[in-house]
Amino acid sequence: MDSSCHRKIQLNEILFSTMQVLRCKAKHFEQALQHCKYRIRFPTTFAQASDDLYSPKHVLLYFCPCCMIRVEQDLFLSGEWRPPTGSPVFRHEVKYKSSSLQVLYETQRAGVISYAKCPLFTPYNARIFHQHPEMNESVRFNTELGLYERLLSEDLPADILQLKFYTGQVHLPMINTQRLYAKPAFYEYIDAKTNPQEIWSTLSSETRNDILYAREKAEINNHPELRRLTSFLCKNSYYTRNRLHEDQLIQALSQSAIHGKVRMYTVSYDGQICSASVMIRSGSVWYYWLNHTDKDHNIRGAHLLLLWQCVQEALHDQCRFSFDGSSVPTIAKVFKSLGSTTEIIPVIMACRRPWIKKIIHWL
Repeated sequence: MDSSCHRKIQLNEILFSTMQVLRCKAKHFEQALQHCKYRIRFPTTFAQASDDLYSPKHVLLYFCPCCMIRVEQDLFLSGEWRPPTGSPVFRHEVKYKSSSLQVLYETQRAGVISYAKCPLFTPYNARIFHQHPEMNESVRFNTELGLYERLLSEDLPADILQLKFYTGQVHLPMINTQRLYAKPAFYEYIDAKTNPQEIWSTLSSETRNDILYAREKAEINNHPELRRLTSFLCKNSYYTRNRLHEDQLIQALSQSAIHGKVRMYTVSYDGQICSASVMIRSGSVWYYWLNHTDKDHNIRGAHLLLLWQCVQEALHDQCRFSFDGSSVPTIAKVFKSLGSTTEIIPVIMACRRPWIKKIIHWL
């Protein structure tokens, strides 16, 4: 029997064992678990779940004991995509009742003020894990408020700690206290259940014609040579200004930890790359991660063609596609041209002292 067949049998046995557990009444729950051939573990903290999910040695299924909801892998909060030579990142976790708040951050200084912020090229750095996610809105609100109060009761890792939350997760309103300052942020996405044909039929004729023109005149490559791709991406002044260099990017994209979680594309015209994109997957979301278009050597519709390719592949994988977000009208217009939906998320600043919050608010 070959390895692929053996693995399919293993997975079928896992699913069968899991269904046995699901069918059990509550009083027989522990007894059923003892008969499962494969390990089904129940993490007590988000960190425990995150650490074990990345282990290549096991096939692990994680569920909340009450509602049996699977805990998805989180590439960004693990920090696994980051190259070894990148700036160091740190983790901070607080717990309240059966919930936990985990934050990943890197530190900077601005004069006498220290700042722990969302790492560069990371769409979010904070996530709340509820062990009982079926709780009602009132209980969830009080629990999340308790997590904030617990966070402020501890010694913060910096004068200001930025919490940019995983999309659509926080149920607190835009909360402001003496030491908490909240401001809205947003991102654009296409839902996993969307049919690509429906998107295509609703695109404006201008957008469709641009994509078709680029598809006819240019060449799209979904397996580009890595050195050539990174060299092109690092022409983007935003990346170099924020200390992402070519060798560092090669290290990041070559890591075995993110194998299968990154897809890279280039569009070439007259033998030269004119546009390139990299998308990265965390959990059930594909993120439009890195991109660059050469304004001096470009072809009409090249950037739209890459975006459309990324959207189709994400939906084929039954994943949400996230464009992140932009307040630049010309960029936001491109996202909207492909039918994106806007979601508002909070970015919260936790301050070590009340006077620091006043400075932030004034700025």
